Amino acid sequence: MNHKPLFAERLRALREQMSKEGLDACLLPTSDAFQSEYLPPQSRQVEWLCGFSGENGAIVVTHESAAIFVDGRFMVQITRQAPADLFQYCHIHNHPPAQWLGQNLAAGSKVGIDGYLHSAGDVEQHRKILAEHGIELIDVTDNLVNRIWLDRPAPGQHPIILLSTSGQASLDKRLKMAQILEERHCNALLVTHPECVCWLLNIRGRDIPCTPVVMSYALLHQDGSVDLFVDTDKLVDGFHEHVGDGVNVHPLDHIETALAALAGQTVHIDPDETPARLYAQLASSEALLRQYKDPCLLAKARKNPTEIAGFRRAHIRDGIAMCQFLAWLDAQVTAGTTHDEGTLAEKIEALRSEQPLYIEPSFATISSLGPNAALCHYDHRYHTPRAMGSDGIYLLDSGGHYFDGTTDVTRTIQVGAVSDWCKQMYTLVLKGHIALATCRFPANTTGLQLDMCARLPLWQQGYDYDHGTGHGVGHCLGVHELPPLFSNRFDSEPLEAGMVVTIEPGYYRADQWGVRHENEYEVVPVAGDNEVETLAFRPLTLVPFDTRLLDRSLLSTAEIDWLNHYHEQVVEQIGPALNLAEELWLAEACKAV
Repeated sequence: MNHKPLFAERLRALREQMSKEGLDACLLPTSDAFQSEYLPPQSRQVEWLCGFSGENGAIVVTHESAAIFVDGRFMVQITRQAPADLFQYCHIHNHPPAQWLGQNLAAGSKVGIDGYLHSAGDVEQHRKILAEHGIELIDVTDNLVNRIWLDRPAPGQHPIILLSTSGQASLDKRLKMAQILEERHCNALLVTHPECVCWLLNIRGRDIPCTPVVMSYALLHQDGSVDLFVDTDKLVDGFHEHVGDGVNVHPLDHIETALAALAGQTVHIDPDETPARLYAQLASSEALLRQYKDPCLLAKARKNPTEIAGFRRAHIRDGIAMCQFLAWLDAQVTAGTTHDEGTLAEKIEALRSEQPLYIEPSFATISSLGPNAALCHYDHRYHTPRAMGSDGIYLLDSGGHYFDGTTDVTRTIQVGAVSDWCKQMYTLVLKGHIALATCRFPANTTGLQLDMCARLPLWQQGYDYDHGTGHGVGHCLGVHELPPLFSNRFDSEPLEAGMVVTIEPGYYRADQWGVRHENEYEVVPVAGDNEVETLAFRPLTLVPFDTRLLDRSLLSTAEIDWLNHYHEQVVEQIGPALNLAEELWLAEACKAV
């Protein structure tokens, strides 16, 4: 379908609103008032305006032109979703929006934003860059796109979920965070990320697809009490007993009034997480602001023993579903049965949904055949799903939220004839995965320092991939959790025991195929007489790698031993839960290399 006329009309209507406000440009990110990664339908303004459905990007509209900014995962995707004669395509890291605006607007120009959709830190950076060009950034109280999006969906009304698998009472968490406030001489902490609010109160929700949170803000006080700002219609029986004493509930739209009442108090605030408008509201209230990272971020990344045990159980159930799927897929390929990317995604979702404690997918399943596997974050729902039969490679990146853990696994699977070169790249990527998975490292090491372990086998042959190597994973929360991060662009807090991370190097040959190997791991201490505190990775994911795609000549003895030992663990823990045919398939799939 040709959407160009529709997007052209929407751009015309937006420019009309810009003229009414006296603006020369509008900057709109893929975000919402909670800085969410995955967005509810009513917050997908960028997708409505230009067609881009990815999780990370921004759009800039002037009266003469428009540009879309995305990272390397989505550079091909935007060419398929947004018309090239309406939008310029830009890499968000190499040519960021503020730089583009400085190059395309005259001095004295005004750029409008919705201060709820940008963090205070981002807005400060934009202001500095634009000021060098004499350009002013203005927070427009009323979102310009929402003015013209007349059939915008209404927010969902899902009730709050009371989580019983957290392993620590809310009051205990609140008192620990309050101790940090006392140490930093702060009266209150503003928590604006729903994942942190939900972690703090041991609640979950269904307000966002693929992220089990309830949209909310919170003010934590030095005595451990909390003011929770949420849609009060979502409260359920037993809520107050579940969260414990000291939790006062207010309507969501009362947050600005509450911030205005903090005049004279010292407030702990994270500018990288706080919407710019709320930050400005606090500043105008004459509160004293102390800028630190939200302590809830690091605290929830350090999983307690109950959460780690839950992750392990969830991965066994998830491994059962994945092995059932892979056994079924091999049988379908052997029988010559044709499926497409959509039906394959539906099959793995159906198998996961049969597992106890399953809630929903942890992200939109990436089910991609052949050339579509070269798109890191391909989504078949926005394309005509490709059918099996003409490709040798199928890449499945999927996961699930369970009440006791969250999973994220990628397997590259042979479904037809493949070239020796494809096998070579499959093996090089696996070598990188094993190199990082087997790494032992001292405490206080960051993901930036470790990232090159996974890239080195590719680098040595002149190849690379344009995305991070891994990320933290929340406990029945966001599948992408900071601060843990493996990246060659961005640094983060050091890895710590108890964190759960992914390792997922890849390689992508445009218009042909893609390879990615992803497991989840827990960060564990290394026992023994170590001169320094040492950490390592323990596998959580229990799904075989496709050994049919290996070039064994490229693997060292140590790498083969790691792979064989990993497959032994898969057989031991998953095999007993499968039927006879599936168990026989698993034994063959995990046969020693």
